[in-house]
Amino acid sequence: MNDDPHVLLGAYILGGLDPAERRQFEAHLRGCSQCQREGADYAGVSALLAKVDPADLVVDDSPTPRSRSARRWWISGAALASAAAVAVGIATVTVIGPPEPTVTHTYAVQEVSGDVAGRVTLTAKPWGTAISIDFEKLPREGVFTLRTMDGQGTMQPAANWAGMPSGKGVVQGATSIQLPELRTLNVVDTNDAVLATVQR
Repeated sequence: MNDDPHVLLGAYILGGLDPAERRQFEAHLRGCSQCQREGADYAGVSALLAKVDPADLVVDDSPTPRSRSARRWWISGAALASAAAVAVGIATVTVIGPPEPTVTHTYAVQEVSGDVAGRVTLTAKPWGTAISIDFEKLPREGVFTLRTMDGQGTMQPAANWAGMPSGKGVVQGATSIQLPELRTLNVVDTNDAVLATVQR
């Protein structure tokens, strides 16, 4: 793992770390409030990036970096720049386009294992689905991921966060899966054990 684990946050959010690096970074994440805050800010980036057409990206023709860390920096930087461009595009479409009626659905979180309770609110968006989870009970320690799945079994991570001392909190996430196609939401721990689910 890199000597400065903070630089791996982008690669972690985008799923670019190998399993050993991921475990090491998640151990760092449990105790780093800076990475927890920044991770929460970028939790929906991977879902937004899924909407980007690679043909629309500007490709840098310079030689590919040789080292893993330089390559990871380049990939993380390009991904975050692309996400920013997508976010600006979405904001522009939202401001310019006519207002659309908001479609929102709220579901109770169903505990699978562990001690989890809460409500999930799903809001249809032009780019996919905004997700807000209001946890009333959640393990106080650990790192968690919200995974979304459509009817064909396509899965996307929608948010990552660390345990909260109170066991309560609100987590915001996003997926490019449109609300009518969204079938399953799972909260998993670092061992991929499903702690809670919502089935639609």
